[in-house]
Amino acid sequence: MKKTFWLSLSLLLSGAFAQGTDPQPRLSQLIDTLHDTQAFMGTVIITQKGKTTFEKSVGLANLEKSIPNTSDTVYRVASITKSFVGVAVLKLQEEGKLKVTDPLSKYLPDYPNGENITLHHLITHTSGIFNYFERTDLASLRKERPSLEEFTKKFANEPVNFAPGAMYRYNNSGYILLGRVIEKASGMPFETYMQQHVLAPMGFEKTRFYKDDQVVAGRAEGYTPSGEGFEKADLFNYEVVHAAGGLSATPRELVQWLPGILSGKLLSPESVQAFMAPHVVLPGAHYGYGVVVAKLLGKDHLNHSGELPGGSSFMAYFPEEQISVVMLSNVTRHDLPALFTRVYLAYNRNP
Repeated sequence: MKKTFWLSLSLLLSGAFAQGTDPQPRLSQLIDTLHDTQAFMGTVIITQKGKTTFEKSVGLANLEKSIPNTSDTVYRVASITKSFVGVAVLKLQEEGKLKVTDPLSKYLPDYPNGENITLHHLITHTSGIFNYFERTDLASLRKERPSLEEFTKKFANEPVNFAPGAMYRYNNSGYILLGRVIEKASGMPFETYMQQHVLAPMGFEKTRFYKDDQVVAGRAEGYTPSGEGFEKADLFNYEVVHAAGGLSATPRELVQWLPGILSGKLLSPESVQAFMAPHVVLPGAHYGYGVVVAKLLGKDHLNHSGELPGGSSFMAYFPEEQISVVMLSNVTRHDLPALFTRVYLAYNRNP
């Protein structure tokens, strides 16, 4: 699963685009070029002040059936899921059902060292627990298909990386645990709480946590690059990614997510500030509660990326300009953050 990415100056300087005040032609040309060179297959959508200013889809959601990608295609968004979990934890805190300062042991009393690990540590990747997704035998999980509880046991007794709060290290296992905490605190299955208290209030209809056995209309098949083409990806089962990366979303809905959160659609002003506060300082950026805050061309923006077998994702929101950008792909790629930089430069470039 792809780690959240903060953008460097070298990326800002990459690419060259035609002059002009209307970004549509050069953006469209850029996306076509990326698709022609097999650098991107999926959807790019941009809104400004709530209005769609650009959208373009390239490639196929299903190669075998020649079904095209669209802005309403359901993509696996991988680690972008973490921003939804961060919001859910803050919402439960507003409801008085948990505190981010609570120890993990309050909700999972049998978890090793849980009395010294807080929910804040889990959300900010500072817990020090073993990150199961760093193992080399992940392929076995596609065959075993463990339950969520069984999967938790796989990393619970592994050696820790460091003491809680000592440092930052991106950690998917921590968000798996947060999914279980949300269940304990809310008294609901994780998916039910997320649907009723996070997704539905946003007006999302297709953005959901889909189980493996669900038939999902319009969901893209997942692929990986293979030679000059693509082959079907060997996907993780849902329980393995769960609250760390199990969300599926359409570009048309996801592009509304960060603007909606910052406008107070789900959270109080205090919780919104906690969502994007500099809890952990990173090179050129900081990590909030499931979201990165960084600068691009000197402008603050929130972002998060994601990557799983069969899907890659990137979202960003520039509050000052009210520009929201979403790039979703049904192909495993490592460079979507860099492609986002090129897309934003093409969109926001002055002649």
